[in-house]
This record gives sequence, C-alpha cells and structure tokens, in this order.
Amino acid sequence: MPIYDQSYRPYRGIFSSHTTRWWTITRTGVLHFLKGRKFLVFLTLTFIPPIVQGFMIYGAHQFPEQKLVTVDAEFFRRMLEIQTVWFLVLGIYPGTGLISNDLKGNAIQLYLSKPLTRIDYVAGKFAILATFLLGVTFVPGILLFFLELGFSSDTKFIMSYWWLPLSFAGYALCAATAWGLIVLALSSMSKNSRYVGIMLISLSFFSSGMAQFMRGIFNRDGIIVISGTDSLKLLTYLFFGGVSEYGDHSFGAGVALILMSVASVFILRARVRAVEVVT
Repeated sequence: MPIYDQSYRPYRGIFSSHTTRWWTITRTGVLHFLKGRKFLVFLTLTFIPPIVQGFMIYGAHQFPEQKLVTVDAEFFRRMLEIQTVWFLVLGIYPGTGLISNDLKGNAIQLYLSKPLTRIDYVAGKFAILATFLLGVTFVPGILLFFLELGFSSDTKFIMSYWWLPLSFAGYALCAATAWGLIVLALSSMSKNSRYVGIMLISLSFFSSGMAQFMRGIFNRDGIIVISGTDSLKLLTYLFFGGVSEYGDHSFGAGVALILMSVASVFILRARVRAVEVVT
C-alpha cells in the first residue's frame, strides 16, 4: 500500500524543564501510595502522638493551676523524638521497594532510556520517601507550635521560642535526608524488597544493640552515635538544646549521619546503572 503522506508531525505538547523532571517520578509515587487505604490508615496512626500532645497543650491552658505540662523547647523536642520512631516503619514501607522493585522488573533501564539522568531518578525516588518523612516530623511540629501560639494570651511564648519553626525545618530536613539516603541505598542492594526490609530492621536493631554493648565495654557514651536510629534522636538536641542521657553528643551524631549519607550516595552511584552489571 503506497504511503502518500510522509510529513513529520512535531511534538506540540509542553516541554518540562530538565531540572524538574525528577518531580514526575515523585508526584506519581506519592499519589500511588496515597491511593492505598492501608497506607492512609498508617499515616493517620502517625499523628496520634501529636494529637495527644495537642490535648496536653489544651489542658495546660484550660487548667493552668494543675501545671499538667510545660510547653517549651523540650516539649517539642520530645515530640520529634517520638515521631522519629516512625522513620523505621516508613523506611520499610514504602521505602524498601522504591528501587528494589525497579531492579526486579529491570525498570531502571527503562527510566534511564528516557531524558532522565541517574541523579533525576534517585532524586525522584528520594523525594517520595522524604515527603512522608517530613510529613510525620515537620508538619505535626509546626501545627503544635501554632496551636500553642493560638492559646497563648501574651507574647511571652513567641518572644522566647520564635526560633522553633526554624528548628523544626532544620531537624526535619537533616533527618529526612540522612534516613532517606540510607533506605534508598539498602533498597538498591537487592531485587527483593522483603530482604531489604529485613536488612533495614537488622541494621537498626543490630547497630543500636552493638552501640550499647560497646558503650558498656569501653565506658564511652559517645559510641552511641554509630547507631543510625539513636543518632537521629540525639540530633534533636542539636536543634532544640538540652543534653541527653548519653551526654552532649548531638554534634557527633550529626557527623555520623553525614558519613552514613555519603556512604549511601556512593552505594547508589554504584548500584543505579543504565545497564545491569552481572557478576
């Protein structure tokens, strides 16, 4: 059959900027998880501790003579320390399958055959997890801050703790970056997301147990920073002040998390490839 029309029809759609192409992966991933009812139920559960603390703020203002709770920087630091517990659960789901499922289906090669770089791919996957990590730390923290601000009858609270929103943002960004990179690095090491989940749980509990064991042997509290989960908790003192039961090791925790993040970046660089390397 002869072809009469051999003209080329150019693409007439909207070209997205190269710097924002990672956002397509993030948007699709976040919407995918938010469509799951079980995941929505889980996200609702993560807000139970902040809701309880919200009632504590309400009770402190309604019954000031009872002195139920003191709403200060330590109050909000404890809230973030509690919320950090959810990092492990979010790391397991949805974190463990973000890259491992693509490795299983050879989807990374398909991603990178498009106008996407490895940085775009990793950034898009990282932003999916970071969105939920920020959602369980920064969002409830800032909501509780404004709740306390709304109940305050004078400017004493805002004059004393105007810096709290900056601390919320700083801690949430640092913690989400470190933990997100660690989870993505583990996710890139296996095609089975269940194995990745087991590795993440083992790494979290083993490192914490090893840190406590070595702390007891060498009688040095600073060894606790080798545990990623414990370092996340110690990091709250860096942004909100105070001293933990292990002493003032918040700066060391920050350095440890930076080193873990750098190691995770090297692992991702080696594992995320356009061509699968069989050894």
